[in-house]
Amino acid sequence: MKVLIIVALYSILYIYTLLQLNHWLKPLSKSIIPRILADLLFIALGIMPVCAAFLGEGSLRNILETNGNIWFGFLIYFAGCLFIFHIFRFFAWILNHNNPNKTKVAPWIGVTVLGVCLLVSMSLNVLGHVNSHKVRTTHYSITSSKKTTSSGNVKIVLISDLQLGANTHVGQLRAMVREINQQNADAVFVAGNTFSSYFSSLKNPSLYTEILKEIKAKQGVYAVFGNTDVEQPLFAGFTLMPNTPTTNRNEMTKYMSDCGFQLLDDITIYINGVQIVGRRDDSHTNKKRAAISSLTGSLDTHMPIFVLQSKPEDFKNLQACGVDVSFSGHTRNGQYFPINLINRLLYENSYGLKTIHNVYTVVTSGVGTSGAPIRVGTRSEIAVIDFQY
Repeated sequence: MKVLIIVALYSILYIYTLLQLNHWLKPLSKSIIPRILADLLFIALGIMPVCAAFLGEGSLRNILETNGNIWFGFLIYFAGCLFIFHIFRFFAWILNHNNPNKTKVAPWIGVTVLGVCLLVSMSLNVLGHVNSHKVRTTHYSITSSKKTTSSGNVKIVLISDLQLGANTHVGQLRAMVREINQQNADAVFVAGNTFSSYFSSLKNPSLYTEILKEIKAKQGVYAVFGNTDVEQPLFAGFTLMPNTPTTNRNEMTKYMSDCGFQLLDDITIYINGVQIVGRRDDSHTNKKRAAISSLTGSLDTHMPIFVLQSKPEDFKNLQACGVDVSFSGHTRNGQYFPINLINRLLYENSYGLKTIHNVYTVVTSGVGTSGAPIRVGTRSEIAVIDFQY
C-alpha cells in the first residue's frame, strides 16, 4: 500500500507538470518538435528515481539515485510554482470570462511563466543545497523536577539522520565533528538513521569512518537504529519496503562499531548518575522491541532517566515509567517547505524542546538529507543539552 501511495503521488505531480509544460509551450511554435524534445527530456529525468528504487546494487543505481534526488528537489518546487500560477489564472478567468473585450493570452506569456517557475525552483534548490551543508549548534537547558538523592549535571550532544549515502557531503561531516568536539560533552547520542537505507551507496565508507572516529566525548558515543538503517528500496528518499533487514543490519552494526559508536539496542547504561535507555527501532526487523516498562523496571526512579529512541513517540508510557528526557531525531523537521509544516500535524513534537506528559522531549532536525539534497525552511544541526538534577 505504501508503495502505491508514494508512486501515485509522484505520478500526479509528474503528469501535472508535464501537461502544464506542454500547455505553455504549445503557443510558441506550430511545430511539435520542440514539445517532443522537451517531453523526452522530462521523461528521462522523471524515470531516474523510479529506476534507482528498483535496480540492484551497483554504480548505475548510485548515479541514478544521486541525480534522481536532485531532480526530485527541482520537480517539487517547479510544480509548486506552476500550481500557484494556475490558481491565479483560475481566479483571473472567473473575473473576466464574461468580459466581451478579453483578449487571448499572448505566446510570450508561456515563456515568462515557465521562465519564472524555472528560476524560482532552481534558486530554491541551489540555496537549499548550500543551506543543507551548514551545520548549526542549538543549545537547550533542562533542570530536573525530581527530588533526586544526589545532584549533578550532564552535557549531551544529540545528532541524528546522518543519512550516509547518495547525499553525503564530506565537508559537512568534518564540520559536524568539529562542532561536536568543541562542546566537550559527557556523551554523544546518535538518534538513528545513520544510513540512507543502502549500505552499498556509501561513496567512501573508509573515509567516513576516519572522520566519525574523531568524535570525542568523555563517556563515549551511543547510538540507536532508525527506520532507514536497513537495506531497502528508496524512492526519492521515501522508504518503500524491507529487504533482508537482519542480515544487512549486521553489516551496519559492524560499521557503526568501527566508527566508535556503541549500539544501544534495548540496553541500559549509566553516565554521571544518569540512567540511559537505548530503544530498539523495530520498523523493519522481525525483532520486536521491548516495552519501555520492562527496560525501566529495575531502574531507580528517584534518579534521572534518559531514553534515546529514533522516533519521537510513546511519551505517555515514558511518563508512566519515570522518564525525564526523551532524545530523538527521525523527523528532520520536515527538511524542506512545506513538509516542515505538515510534520507539525504528524508528531506531538516534530522539532525542538517540548514538554509532553511531563517528559522533556528533545527532537533534533538532524545533520543529513534524504531524497532531495536540500533544506528549505529548516537547518542541519547538532543539539547540545545541558541537564541539571
